[in-house]
Amino acid sequence: MTKQRKARNHKFPNTRVTSKENSAIYSSKVIKSGALLDDTLTLLNIWDTSVSNKSNVSRISELNMLGKASRSRLSDILSIFIQRYAYEKRIVKSIKKLIENDVDRDVILKILYYHTAISDRLVNDIISNFLFYKKSSGIIDVYVHEIEFTILKWNDEGKMPSKWGDITIKRAAQSTMAILRDFGVFEGAVKKRFSPFFLPLKTFAYVAFLVKEKQPSGMKLLDSDVWKLFFLDRQLVERYLLEADHQGLLDYHVAGNVTRLVFPVETLEEYVDVLVG
Repeated sequence: MTKQRKARNHKFPNTRVTSKENSAIYSSKVIKSGALLDDTLTLLNIWDTSVSNKSNVSRISELNMLGKASRSRLSDILSIFIQRYAYEKRIVKSIKKLIENDVDRDVILKILYYHTAISDRLVNDIISNFLFYKKSSGIIDVYVHEIEFTILKWNDEGKMPSKWGDITIKRAAQSTMAILRDFGVFEGAVKKRFSPFFLPLKTFAYVAFLVKEKQPSGMKLLDSDVWKLFFLDRQLVERYLLEADHQGLLDYHVAGNVTRLVFPVETLEEYVDVLVG
């Protein structure tokens, strides 16, 4: 970690954390997670949305439906799945419906990426507050020690529940990079670089619907930090909105200082029907 210690003077984009400067906002749960794409797709297939999460967990654990050798690992995977996709029944129901209606696989994977990123503040902020700016500057190579430096800075600022040691920082950085590789943000087995990261229009519309629920202002939606997860600047977000309007997925108009953004339905479940087409 010698390189990390020397890197404390390295300049990083502002984290813009709204909580108190010394509040603990990051956890090390990323170390136990990973993208879990195969397990996630299996769970989406067998998850019963007519019963509670607890009932699903009991059934899947009792029958070991993921075929895991360790019950503790199965428990970890189920916990991560619920945290990412089943924290609201409408989310898991919507993703299942998209899959059942044979929506393009890349649309599904980018939706899973979105929910994975927003479910873990550390992963979210590494993308939004470091990688977004790095890619925007035209740099394509990404090194694990850069992620370690970023985590180290936040660790020194007291943003973890307790001070992390060098091994925890290193494992968190490696796990974050592995997640982003599996979701197609990075490419390369050893040396990582940004891959061409295309965002399908239907994924954009799905995310925009969820953002609009929390942020009714069309103008503020344009500037939402959530788009940094997809490496979109304001101009690209507006292009997507115009294309989504053209495809009938939403209604978007700008007249002077007034931005009008309206979706054709009220609920996520109804909007998934629109996306299914």
